[in-house]
Amino acid sequence: MSSVWSEERKRQWMIIAAAVPITAFLVLDMTDDYRAGVSVTHIAIEVAFWTTGLTLVVYLVKRLSRALRSVGTLEKDLAKSVTEAERFKALSRRLQEVSEDVGRQFDQWQLSPAEKEVALLLLKGLSYQQIAASRNAAEGTVRQQALSVYRKAGLGGRSELAAFFLDKLIVVPADRGA
Repeated sequence: MSSVWSEERKRQWMIIAAAVPITAFLVLDMTDDYRAGVSVTHIAIEVAFWTTGLTLVVYLVKRLSRALRSVGTLEKDLAKSVTEAERFKALSRRLQEVSEDVGRQFDQWQLSPAEKEVALLLLKGLSYQQIAASRNAAEGTVRQQALSVYRKAGLGGRSELAAFFLDKLIVVPADRGA
């Protein structure tokens, strides 16, 4: 953002540097016209043009300043968005890896496709009743498939199934000298 502000200041000074000699020339021209006896109407028209031009320069400098502040804000917001997008991509890649790890583990346990689906829905926190409804199956069938998953995995139940995978996700920070 500091580069934007330095650019803004540079442009303002360039406009001022251009406006000062033009203003000086117009003042000298009006003075010369007045001494030469040029009509007051001619001088008034020059004053009107000079005033209009000066007002336009001031207006443009203010607009440029606002635009450059907006650019600075947008650059800052863009940097935040890029950082968030990179973090999201990394998280997305990690979640994809976890999903693949879960699938590999299900394959190691030699789960059937139905058991894999039930196990995944259990990991997502659905109840037997919700799993049965989503699979158009009887709740008793879902319970039997869940028991089969626990038996093949060597686990005692739903909480051990969840803990098995959560343990791989949660990283305990190293002791910080406590």
